[in-house]
Parts: sequence; C-alpha cells; structure tokens
Amino acid sequence: MEIRRRSPNPAVAVQELRYQSAIPDSEPRHILEEIVWHKEVEVDQKRDRVPLVELQKKVLSVAPPRDFWRRCRLAKQRQR
Repeated sequence: MEIRRRSPNPAVAVQELRYQSAIPDSEPRHILEEIVWHKEVEVDQKRDRVPLVELQKKVLSVAPPRDFWRRCRLAKQRQR
C-alpha cells in the first residue's frame, strides 16, 4: 500500500490571499493517508506555538520513562 505523505494539492498563502487549484487525486485515497495528512498539519501548528529551544528545555526536566518490560515481568511473577 502506498501512503502519500502530503496532499498533491496544498493551499498556497500569499499575504492575505490564499488559493488552491483543483487537480485530480487531491483527496486522500484511504483513512491512513487522511490521518497522516491531518497529523502533519497538526504538528506544523504545534511547531508554530512552541519554539524548538523551549521544547528542548522542557525535555530536560521530564522524568525518565518507566521500564514497561520490567513491570510486565514483575506482574507475571506475582501471578504465580
């Protein structure tokens, strides 16, 4: 299955003007492609709201991830 990362027909913004020409096959072909296209727009919007430097600072203060596999092994041992 081929998944196109972007619509072949993106909107173009020029100052206050925004236009988009109609071309064939500009709609997603399946739900996965639609999700990928929507997620790309969502990520771009989040990039505009949080600068990279600020995001890097936040990452340094985050707690380390929990060990999922260790928890699974402990749960199995408790079941016995």
